Amino acid sequence: MAERLQPVGSISSITSVLLWVMITKNDQRLGNKIKKARKQLRLTQDNLAERIGLSTKYIQFIESATRKPSLKTLYKLAKALEVNVRDLF
Repeated sequence: MAERLQPVGSISSITSVLLWVMITKNDQRLGNKIKKARKQLRLTQDNLAERIGLSTKYIQFIESATRKPSLKTLYKLAKALEVNVRDLF
């Protein structure tokens, strides 16, 4: 008798993995889009960092593609920038 395949994870966990792959492949593009969205709202890096509880230096690292944001940080950024997460890719 053939074995039944068990589901690996929920839709949200699969979505999270796909988002992480997108972040990894498009670091510079992600940084540029975050910077553009921030400037459209006339926010400084300090303002954005304060809104989401991170350091200004970390915002600089994300925008320059020196660091990759976690999925949790990515969602916080999108909310603070008033965009959907998918708009950052």
